[in-house]
Amino acid sequence: MKYYNVNCVKFGFSYEFSDFFIDNIEQYEIPKCEVNHHIKTVLLDTIEVPKGSTLYNLNNRAIFQTDSKEIVIVFSDNKPVLKIEKSNDYKEITLYLMKTMSGLAEIEYVYTGIIFMELCLYHGIQSIHGSAITCNEQAVIFSGPSGVGKSTLVSNWKRLDSSIQIINDDKPLLSINHDIQVSGSPWSGKTKMNKNITLPLHSIVFLEQGLSNQVRQLSNPEKVLFVMKNINRPRQDDLWNKTQEVLEKLIDEIPMYLASITNSIEAAMSIKEKIGV
Repeated sequence: MKYYNVNCVKFGFSYEFSDFFIDNIEQYEIPKCEVNHHIKTVLLDTIEVPKGSTLYNLNNRAIFQTDSKEIVIVFSDNKPVLKIEKSNDYKEITLYLMKTMSGLAEIEYVYTGIIFMELCLYHGIQSIHGSAITCNEQAVIFSGPSGVGKSTLVSNWKRLDSSIQIINDDKPLLSINHDIQVSGSPWSGKTKMNKNITLPLHSIVFLEQGLSNQVRQLSNPEKVLFVMKNINRPRQDDLWNKTQEVLEKLIDEIPMYLASITNSIEAAMSIKEKIGV
């Protein structure tokens, strides 16, 4: 097991497949130390479903709760193929995978990312679906559904400013240190594009495809709607409570925009001019 520090969340982590972690997670590695959380992956021949009634069922998942831990079973064709076992204090989290599943490396990467994002919520850190870039020692986040053109926009932005870096290309982390801070993590989508850096958040731009390039600033009620569509929404009330301060500060203090754009460098120019960076 190796040890990592991601946005001040220190944890031990033992994974089975290096495909998505090699040349990625090493920048977050720290010397062996005392940590409050351990995450590991275990490969099994079969996944056993706990006895007793479920806490509730959600899509293809069943959630079981005991006095000391929560167990999530994921089904495929009505057969259990994956299990997440988490102690109630988040100290021990184990991902169990069926050996016979195809695409195990990607499945491990996706589900350990889900586990880590929940761990972030436990620490009052929220994640948002989007691509975060550096800009004049601040961070700008482009958020929106898959296929809307985030990657194209970032590429065109680089043509305008070759010095920018991608902090996280999928789920940048939001936390409070006087102001809203943006951090990278090793879970950044298939591109593995991320940096172990933290910068103050300048603004968030929500994207939609358009026939021309139009950018307008959002009101606070509109901010709430767009933010809620794109953040990691927990099941548990206590995790909502832990991130409430981040969300309130985000809505109250961070400028947000809606950009209806084309896949062109003019789109990047229009946004850059509107948000003033």
